[in-house]
Amino acid sequence: MIRFMYGVLFGLVLGGIAGVLLAPASGQELRNQIRSEAEATRRRAEAEWQKQRQTMNAMLETRSKEPTGSVEQTEVVETAG
Repeated sequence: MIRFMYGVLFGLVLGGIAGVLLAPASGQELRNQIRSEAEATRRRAEAEWQKQRQTMNAMLETRSKEPTGSVEQTEVVETAG
């Protein structure tokens, strides 16, 4: 069990060192990149939300102008009965 724990500890240390040495950017640069990507994603999501909202509003507006069919159904029932 002790050997296993030493192996885990060794792997963690080795992985940490490799991560620091092979990292393409500093921590601040990485945080700035993440922040700018998140902002760009937010802007794209907002634009898509507005586009879909306009589409739905147009569909609802068109739907509200269409006759409901209740008059035609009433006439059919009256002539059939």
